[in-house]
Amino acid sequence: MSDAAPAGEHGGERRRAGVAAGALPWQTPGYAPSLIVPRLLARFKSAAIGELEARRLFLWVPVAAGAGVVIHLTSDHEPALWLTGALAAATSAAAFLSRQQRWLFAILVALAAVFAGMFSAGWRTERVRAPVLDRIRILTISGHVEQIDLRREGARLVLKLDRAEGLAPEATPYRVRLTTRKDQTLDAGAYVTLKARLLPPSHAALPGGYDFARDAYFARLGAVGSVLGKIEIAEPPAAPGLLAQMHMSIDRARNALARRVAASVEGDAGAIAVAMVTGKRDFLTEEARDLVREAGIFHIITISGIQMTLVAGILLFSRG
Repeated sequence: MSDAAPAGEHGGERRRAGVAAGALPWQTPGYAPSLIVPRLLARFKSAAIGELEARRLFLWVPVAAGAGVVIHLTSDHEPALWLTGALAAATSAAAFLSRQQRWLFAILVALAAVFAGMFSAGWRTERVRAPVLDRIRILTISGHVEQIDLRREGARLVLKLDRAEGLAPEATPYRVRLTTRKDQTLDAGAYVTLKARLLPPSHAALPGGYDFARDAYFARLGAVGSVLGKIEIAEPPAAPGLLAQMHMSIDRARNALARRVAASVEGDAGAIAVAMVTGKRDFLTEEARDLVREAGIFHIITISGIQMTLVAGILLFSRG
C-alpha cells in the first residue's frame, strides 16, 4: 500500500495553516523572502516544461515577436535597423546550431523572435517614411482622389499629392486628408486641383492618449485640413499604379452602393444600413452617433458590422 497521503489531506493541512488555495509564495505563512526568486523560477521552469511537452512552445513565438514590436514602438530612440536585423540573424543562426540543446534552443528562438519583431517594426517605419507638413499652410495642391467618404453635408477625401505650390518635392506630403462642406459628385480616381488649408497631424492631447500623428505617419498622411473654394477636375500628368486603381475602383463601388442604400432608406436607419453594408459611417448624424455610443454598440458600426453583413449575405445566397 502506498504511503502517500491523499490529496484531500494536503488540502486540509493548507487550510489549517491558513493558506488559501492558489496563494502566491510570499502569501504563505513563514515563507522566507530569500526563497521567492528560486520558487518563482521553479514554477516558471515547470510551466515551460509543460508547454514544451504539450508541443505548445511554438505558439509563444508570435508573442515574443509582438514584444519586439512593442519595444521598438515604445523606445525613446529609433533602434538601428541594421543592428536589430543583425541580432535577429545571429540569434537565429545560433538557435539552429544549438537545436540539440533544448533549453538553449528555446531561449535563442525567443530572442530571435524579439529581434525579428523589432526589425519588422523598424522596416515598416522606414518603408512608410514620408514628409510631414511643418506648420499651418494655405496651398494650392493637385493629386488623385484615393478615397472619398460622403456625408450628409459635404465629404471627406484622401488625396495622393502630385504637387503642392510653394513646397519642394522632398517636403511635399505623400498623402493628405481634407474635408469640404459642399456636396460632391467626385469619385475616387479623379485628378483634382484645389486650394486647401493644411496643418500637421495632431499628437496626443494627454500622456498615453490617442496619438493621431502616429497613425497618420503609418498611413503616410502628411497633413490634414479643409478645402477652400472650388475643386477643379484636371488632366492627370500620369495614370496611377495598378494597385492604386484597384483600391479606387473598390471605393467607387462602395460609394455607389452607399448612395443607393441611403436613397432607399431615409434618415439614420438608412445611415446605419449604409455603415453595415459598406463600412461608410459618415452618413450618421451626431445625435445618432452619441446614441449608438451610449448603447455600447458603436463597434458594430465601426468595425464588425460589415463582417456581420458579409456572413449573413454568404449564408443567404448559399441557401439559394
